Amino acid sequence: MSILNNLIVKDVMLNLVSFPIVNEKALLKEALEKMDDFGYGVACICNKDNILMGIITDGDIRRKLLSVQRPLP
Repeated sequence: MSILNNLIVKDVMLNLVSFPIVNEKALLKEALEKMDDFGYGVACICNKDNILMGIITDGDIRRKLLSVQRPLP
């Protein structure tokens, strides 16, 4: 029997104080700084009532930058 069969999410999840959370109105710079502070490539985006609105990952940012990249002058 695998140890994974006996684990529940609560036993392995990160709590809110150990995870980057950014307000939905925050600047992208703030989200990047929080992601860096916590050492994760992801941040939770919450509204003013701390309701999860979505997540942003370093991959999301990289893909967006690549899609709008223009040649240097």
